[in-house]
Amino acid sequence: MEKDIFCQYDKIKEDVIYRSNLFFVKIGFGLIASGQVMLIPLEHYDSFAELPLDFNPEFEELKDEITRKITSTFSAPFLIEYGNSGSVPHAH
Repeated sequence: MEKDIFCQYDKIKEDVIYRSNLFFVKIGFGLIASGQVMLIPLEHYDSFAELPLDFNPEFEELKDEITRKITSTFSAPFLIEYGNSGSVPHAH
């Protein structure tokens, strides 16, 4: 089985604006609005519902930080989780 694009980090790393031990933040594609970014787990998970519970603290911290920065620069963002029903079968 071929890896999805989010599992091929080297192919998209130019668009990555932040990386932690568990996640990376990437500039969106097919932008819906200015300031669109994606929070993506480094390891493959089909959806955020599949993330291990010990990922929650870092996920919540990053989500809150991204929300603050987007709000201060643009406006309050809306959050969408595409999971495996989106264009890429990888939580984002």
